[in-house]
Amino acid sequence: MKSLKAKKCKCCGEVFQPFRSLQQVCGWDCAINLSKPKQLKKSDVLTKADYIKILQRNVNTIVREIDKDFPCMACGEHRQTYHASHYYHAGGHSWMRFNFLNIWSCCVPCNVHLSGNLSHYQINLVKIGVFDILQNEYKIKRNIKYTKDDIKDAVNKIKHAKREWKKVYKTKLTNDERIGVRLWFNEQIGIYK
Repeated sequence: MKSLKAKKCKCCGEVFQPFRSLQQVCGWDCAINLSKPKQLKKSDVLTKADYIKILQRNVNTIVREIDKDFPCMACGEHRQTYHASHYYHAGGHSWMRFNFLNIWSCCVPCNVHLSGNLSHYQINLVKIGVFDILQNEYKIKRNIKYTKDDIKDAVNKIKHAKREWKKVYKTKLTNDERIGVRLWFNEQIGIYK
C-alpha cells in the first residue's frame, strides 16, 4: 500500500501524515475545533440598512443635544420631547438625509401631526440665517451610492466626533455656534465632500 503525502492541518496548521486521503486535520482535538460553528462578529451580521439606521440614530441624538436649550424650530414652543426633524425629508431627498443643516429639533406635534410644519420651519431657518446655505446644499444633488463600508465608516467617524465635541462644548450654544457645529459634523462624517 502506497503512503499518503503529508498535509497541513486545516485547524492548527501543523504538518501531519494522514491515514485517509480525505483527512483534513491531524487529530481529534483539531477535528472537534474545526466542526464547531465559527463565531460571527456583530459587524458580519449587520446589513447596509442596519448601518444606515445606526447612523441616523446617532445623527438624530446629536441634533437633539445641539438644540437641547432651544425651542421647536417650527412653532417656537418649548416642549417636553423633541424629534430630529428633516426640512427635506429623508425618503425623497436621500442625499440630504444625514446633512446636519437639514435636521433641527422639532416638537412631536409639529413633526408628526403637521408633517414637519414646513412653512414655519422655513421662516425660522431664514431668521437664523441657515435657509440660503441649506438651499445651496440641496441644489448640489449628490447622486452618490454609498456602500456598506462607507456607511459603517461614517458611523465610526460620528461616534468619534461626538466624543470630541462633548469635550469642547459644555455650555449652551448660540445660534451661530449651532450652525458651526452642524457644519463641523458634516465635515467629520465625510459623507458631504
